[in-house]
Amino acid sequence: MLRIKKVAPFCLAIAISLTGVMNASAITPSTRILSKEDLVLTAETGVNLCYTEYADIKYESDYSDASYVQTLVTKGTYVNEGDPIIEIYGNVDKADILEAELKLKRAREDYNDLADEKTENVRETQEFIDKMYGWGAEEQIKVGELRMEGVNIKYDALLAKQQAVIDDLVKTLKDMYKNRDTTYITAPISGEIASVEFLHRDDVLKDGQVLGTIYKAENALYQTNDSGNMFWYGMKVTLDDYHGNTYEGRVVSCKNPTLTSKITSDTAYIKIEGELPETLPLRLGATYETVSFKNVIVLSANEYHKDEYGSYVLEVTDRGNIRHYFTAGRTISGKTVALDGLYEGMEIITR
Repeated sequence: MLRIKKVAPFCLAIAISLTGVMNASAITPSTRILSKEDLVLTAETGVNLCYTEYADIKYESDYSDASYVQTLVTKGTYVNEGDPIIEIYGNVDKADILEAELKLKRAREDYNDLADEKTENVRETQEFIDKMYGWGAEEQIKVGELRMEGVNIKYDALLAKQQAVIDDLVKTLKDMYKNRDTTYITAPISGEIASVEFLHRDDVLKDGQVLGTIYKAENALYQTNDSGNMFWYGMKVTLDDYHGNTYEGRVVSCKNPTLTSKITSDTAYIKIEGELPETLPLRLGATYETVSFKNVIVLSANEYHKDEYGSYVLEVTDRGNIRHYFTAGRTISGKTVALDGLYEGMEIITR
C-alpha cells in the first residue's frame, strides 16, 4: 500500500506576462503548463524473517547407532541452544538389547532347523512305508507307521519347547524396548527450525546423520518483496511487530540497482539495528521512505506518450506541437517523475 505523506507543489507565477509568445487564452483544458513539486512518499508492506546462516541437526554419539523415538518440534518452532529436539532411545541398555536380539535370532534359527529335521524324517519314513506297500510287507508297514507316529510326537514336542523359548525371548525383548531409557538430541544453536527429516519409530540413526536444519537467529534478516515500492541500499526502515513494538532497521542488500533513479528491484534484506527482541517475530510490518524527490516535474498518465525510443510529451509552440523525450523515473500513484528532458513552464498537450 502506497500513500502520499507530503505533496507540496512548487507554485508558479501564472500571471507573468507572456506577451508575444502566448496569452491566457492559449491555456485550454487540453493543455497544461508544467510545474515542479517536492514529493516525499512512504510505503507500508509486510516483511518475512529469513536467515544468512544455519546449522544442521545431527546425531552425534560415542556409539555407532541409536534408535529414533520421536521429533519434539516442527518447522517454524523457535528453539534455544540446548533445547531437546529429537528423542532417541538411550544407550544404557544397548548391549543387553543387542544380546537379547541375538538370542532371539538364534532361537528362531534353531526352530527352523528342527522343522527342517522333522520334514526330512517324515519324508524318509513315508518313502519307507510306500516301499513296503509295494512289496506287500504287512509287518514292515506297521513298523513304518509306528516310526511316523514317533517322528511326529518327538518333533512336535521339540518344536513346542523351542516356540516357548522364542515366546519368552520376544516378551523379554519387548519389555526391554518398553523400559529402556530415552535421551535427546538438542539444538546446536538458537534459532528457528527450518526442516526436520521424516523418520519412523525405531529407525536406526547413524553418527553424523543430518536430521534437520536450524536457521541461526542472531544472523536473521527480514526479507521483503514489494513490486510496487522499491528499495535501495542504506534505506532506513521502521519495523512494527503488530503488538505495539517497533524496531529500527536498514536495508543491507538488494538486487539490480538502477543508476538513473537509485532504485532497486523488488527484493531487499533489512537488518534490525540495535538490540534484538528476545523472540524474533516471524512477520513484521514495515514502513519506509521510498521516494524523496525535490523540485521535480511529475506527469500524469494522460500527459505523456511512449514509443520505441522512450517516453515523450507534446509541447505546444508557435511552430506547432513538438515531441520532447525525457528520462522517466518512478511511477507513483499514477504519476511519473521526469528525471530530465523537461523544463518548468513548458506547455504540453493532455489527453
